[in-house]
Amino acid sequence: QLLPQKRPAEQRLEISAAAAAAAASAVSAGPAAAAEQKTAADACAAPPPKKRKSKPATRCPSAGRLSASASLDERSEPRTDPFAALPSEAIDFAFLSSSERTQAIESPSLLLAMLFSDGSTSLDADQSNRTAEEDIRNGTALLLYVPSNCSTPPTPGSGSRKEVKRERLFYWRLENVAQQEKHGLEDFAVLRQILAHPRVATFSFYRILCALGKHVSCHPLHLLSSVEQLGLFDIQVVEWMLQTSDRYPDLSAMWSTYMEAGAVHVSDLGAPSPGARDHPSHAHAHLHPLALQFRKVVALWPVVRRMLRSRDLVRAYHQQEALLPFVLAGMSLQGVRFNAERLDITCNFLKTRIHAIEREAQQIAGSDTFNLASPKQCAELLYDKLELHKAQRAGASGTTPSPSLPQTVRHRSTGEKALHSLTQLHPLPGLILQFRQLNKLLTSYVLPFQSLAVGADRTAQFHTTWSTFTGTGRLASSNPNMQNL
Repeated sequence: QLLPQKRPAEQRLEISAAAAAAAASAVSAGPAAAAEQKTAADACAAPPPKKRKSKPATRCPSAGRLSASASLDERSEPRTDPFAALPSEAIDFAFLSSSERTQAIESPSLLLAMLFSDGSTSLDADQSNRTAEEDIRNGTALLLYVPSNCSTPPTPGSGSRKEVKRERLFYWRLENVAQQEKHGLEDFAVLRQILAHPRVATFSFYRILCALGKHVSCHPLHLLSSVEQLGLFDIQVVEWMLQTSDRYPDLSAMWSTYMEAGAVHVSDLGAPSPGARDHPSHAHAHLHPLALQFRKVVALWPVVRRMLRSRDLVRAYHQQEALLPFVLAGMSLQGVRFNAERLDITCNFLKTRIHAIEREAQQIAGSDTFNLASPKQCAELLYDKLELHKAQRAGASGTTPSPSLPQTVRHRSTGEKALHSLTQLHPLPGLILQFRQLNKLLTSYVLPFQSLAVGADRTAQFHTTWSTFTGTGRLASSNPNMQNL
């Protein structure tokens, strides 16, 4: 369905060509083959059967849980349709009436996630490899998950649980979000209502904001200012506050850590499948993987909230850390522009200078195959052929032994310190240092940024990934690393 459909005229042309080819081959093949070829030609000329148009289902029949309709092997195959990665019971937000939308949003608890064009979600593991540019480009649908009453935390201010019959999953296509947003921020109240929900949680809201940014013209900070009171609880950010490290908090790793500590239990994910005692690792294989991830978030939610409160970090989270995803996503969406034409000039200059240095070094080495980028070849030329570690330096009154060279030279090193100590003995060490400096500029800063200038007009803009998931809480950037510049 994602591929462009051929028009009827094109289909008729292809059918006629196939029939003509079959008839021509029949004439040259004899009577027996002609009959077979005629049958094939008639089959080609026959119009394709008409397919009955089916209306898109607004929702599947009610089910007690998000069950898996495919086997584990089938779900692991690559998919071209990102919505095929959703459970069959998922409900399209576009088919809900305004009252049904309000009822879904006003559920006792609500979880948010983002679906991307490759079928992955913001709940998946190993998020450190994902870039903001990929999230901005591949965001497909906003996922809204309503947990069932068995795992819904109590509403603040009351010890009672509001009963929800069964868990539900809604998906809101981002192109539909963009259509509503065209009418202005006043008509774009659904997203603001979700953010102001008193009990809404997510995992990596920064990625969700980046994906939304392509379809929503409103800056994330303006979106934040339109919400009277932010009720969002980002479990990934809270986990970093509780366990500060240089690694991205991962949902699967969090679940394993807290389960080993006894804070959560496998029973929090729901009733196990029959035969789970024989195969504990497949206790919830009957659940859809996405439903399983959402249930993990629901189970971890009250645990990390209690730990945040016990360490007196609630105020720091709500007044500082919860607001940072809006700032960082705004920075990523804004992007950084650069002069692509000036970069081309710099690239040509560096390539010309590097080529000249390589030719000069090859003349010294007496070989056209000498490679300045090879430490092994440089060491053989410096220490075996030129024997610079044994060289004599000419003084004012004749020849005097060269000063004591560093230990790195005696160990045939081609590091920067050793090469600097040899620059006064021969021009080759200086050429190696120049080559490395210019080649570093070319390969690390010039060529990667040239690849970011895309399109016929070579729009020179990139969207770096910002994060505070560091050991000290400092700001870090990657893909590309702006702080390295």
